[in-house]
Amino acid sequence: GFFAPPGCVVPFGVMAAAAAPTWSEYRALADAFDSAVSDAAAGGGAAADSLAGKIREFIADKWKVDPRIAKDIIAAAATAGGDSDDRIMVRSSANVEDLEGMSGAGLYDSIANVPAKDPAAIAAAVSAVWGSLWTKRAALSRRAAGVPHAMARMGILVQRMVPADIAFVAFSDNPISRDPGQVYMELCVGMGETLASAGQAGTPYRAAYSKKEGRASTLALSSLSYALRPSPDGTAEGKPALVQEAIDYTAVPFHTDAAAREAIVARIAKAVVALAEARGSPQDVEGVVRAAPGGGPPRIYIVQARPMVLAAA
Repeated sequence: GFFAPPGCVVPFGVMAAAAAPTWSEYRALADAFDSAVSDAAAGGGAAADSLAGKIREFIADKWKVDPRIAKDIIAAAATAGGDSDDRIMVRSSANVEDLEGMSGAGLYDSIANVPAKDPAAIAAAVSAVWGSLWTKRAALSRRAAGVPHAMARMGILVQRMVPADIAFVAFSDNPISRDPGQVYMELCVGMGETLASAGQAGTPYRAAYSKKEGRASTLALSSLSYALRPSPDGTAEGKPALVQEAIDYTAVPFHTDAAAREAIVARIAKAVVALAEARGSPQDVEGVVRAAPGGGPPRIYIVQARPMVLAAA
């Protein structure tokens, strides 16, 4: 089995309501971005980059987060129980990602380590996620897929943050070999933003699980030098939400104990297969492994699942 962190949703309509008073101005900026991209061959690439930044600034300035949203998130966190110093994840969930035929995975920002009882920090995180509709990469991806910018809406999934011992991204069908009989996954020490950003030299753990044989295998051990851990400062102004920590692999049981590692891989794979069967399609799943309170087998948490989207072979 597996766990899922408690949470709540900020629907698409909340962003739409915040955007409504300045929607015409926003549309004009989006059109200007497309024009700049069209002129990129004539030197408009820098202009497109600048315009994407201006649209993010416009969203931060004009699309105000209703104070009731932060209050409702705080109330939802309190209802779920927990400590006063709990932190939350404010996750992007756009209507132009996680779709069959258009993944968009990794294009939009999620904000980690947000204090669960700080309305200003929560509102800032919501605003930042809305603004991530306009990273240059996200905007160019929509344009390449023929998706009008005006169609894009950002919903938000708010979850209690689970500080990860090990984070993973797993696929119910192997996306590399195209083998539907094999689960494939990549894992890292610490928070999963290491995997999402791919911004660090080295390779993550790579593992596979044969559905027919019920057997896990390690394909590669991690060579990443640093883990990302939640900062004790949270998202305080000027402070990073996550901080780097040098990894001592001799002190990581997942690294040193092959049998324990492959037992965890098998448990993750079985959870991913169960999700794919329940949803009726191959799944791309993110999650974390965390030591169980009081000892015992580590807990597996699923934080997100989406339909797999494969490039044409």
